[in-house]
Order: sequence, then C-alpha cells, then structure tokens
Amino acid sequence: MTMMSKTKRDAAIRVHTSPWILVGSVGILLTVVIIMAVQNFNREKQHMSRILSEKGAALIKAVEAAARTGMMDMMWERRQIQVLLEETARLPGVLYLTVVNQDGLVLAHSDKSVLPAPH
Repeated sequence: MTMMSKTKRDAAIRVHTSPWILVGSVGILLTVVIIMAVQNFNREKQHMSRILSEKGAALIKAVEAAARTGMMDMMWERRQIQVLLEETARLPGVLYLTVVNQDGLVLAHSDKSVLPAPH
C-alpha cells in the first residue's frame, strides 16, 4: 500500500506541460522585449536630436556674440569672420560652420575650399 500511494503522489506532482505553452510564452516574452527595445531606441533618438539642437543653438549664439563684440570694437571684414568660423570649427564635436545670406549664398565657411571664388 505504501508503494501504491507513492506512485499516486508522483503522478500528482508530475505535470505534463504542452510544448505550445512554452512556445507561446517565449513568443510573448520576445514580443515584449522587441517592443521595449523599439521604444527605447526612439526615445534615445529624440533625446540625441534635442541635445544636438541645443548644442548647435549654443554655438550659433557664441559665434554671433563674438562677431558682434568684434564688430563693436573695430570694423570687421569678411576675413575676420572667416577666421572666427575656422577656429570655432576646431572645437571637439563641431564638423563645420557656415554663414549664408537669404539667397543661400555662402558668405563664410569653416572650410575655405567651400567658399565661392571672389569676383
């Protein structure tokens, strides 16, 4: 009798799980992980865009302030603004700086080779 009760107890403990439950669980978990990764990527992309925009705005304000200060003390020419852009573009994280007029004509650029030939 002890042998029989032990067998019944073992049978009650053993649960036969369908492989579909395991496949479904893995599928749901994988879906949740992918959704969270996509959301995190989009959030990081927006954050980076905001940081770069703020950095660009700060650089523009700094160059404007330097140009205004230089023009107040002495009359600057295009050459001094060109030098200001070249020096500012040497800062880490700055690829290039360009000053254009309303018509899109490049007036100054941190890379002299981009400038149009003088008339």
